[in-house]
Amino acid sequence: MGEWEEERCGDIVRVEVAGRTLTLRPWTLADHLDTLALTLTTQGRLVRLDTARFASELVRRATLEPGRDPPTSAALEEVALWWAAGGTHEPEELHITEDGTIALASGTVRLRRWSWGERRTALAACVRGGELDLVGFLRSMLAASVVKPAQGASESVCSASAVTGADVHRLVAAVVAFNDETVPEDPAEDPTSQAIAAATLRICRGFGWTPSQVDAAPAREIDAMLRLLDRVEAPAPPREAVPLRRGLARYPDAVIIEVGDG
Repeated sequence: MGEWEEERCGDIVRVEVAGRTLTLRPWTLADHLDTLALTLTTQGRLVRLDTARFASELVRRATLEPGRDPPTSAALEEVALWWAAGGTHEPEELHITEDGTIALASGTVRLRRWSWGERRTALAACVRGGELDLVGFLRSMLAASVVKPAQGASESVCSASAVTGADVHRLVAAVVAFNDETVPEDPAEDPTSQAIAAATLRICRGFGWTPSQVDAAPAREIDAMLRLLDRVEAPAPPREAVPLRRGLARYPDAVIIEVGDG
């Protein structure tokens, strides 16, 4: 750590940095996504984070002393990134049950896998100018995958909006892993184009499904089905050419005597 010290009081942390005392409230999932949307840029598969702007925005949002300009120093960036990563909470091993339940410090969250149709809609909304809005895509995945607790559910069940600190990263990692999701290889391709229509048609023809069934199925299941069709529909490797034989040589019990030079 750099030249700063922290003092914890419940969920509030007071940090001495650059001659100032900052009192920071818990960093929420909404805070994190909003700040990433302002400070994260993508170019193809290259992602860049403006750490200086992220630090300034975090202090502006999380400090309990509104209206005061944040100090500017390298230590501030370190404090901000430390707080956004979970602060004093140690990272814990991520475990997802078969039904999509994960245990967080703030309670239990249940996940569902987003559908092919939900992911297709998210891509259509998040591809702009040939680039993928990664934060917008992640918001859509979280909104589709985090199951809101039913009325009267146990208090141990929490909503995504209640997640803070290190749980923010654990929840995001869990949602991505549960969906087996990756950044699209070619985000510049229009997700409503012929490629998506062709994939849907392949599933319908190959498995006897309807388009509505394809849209409703989990996206990772459709991906697996498309990979299976890729293997089944792959062209057979070319066979070695067999010399054409005439007369008695065509018969399997024929003895062939080849006469050549040497």
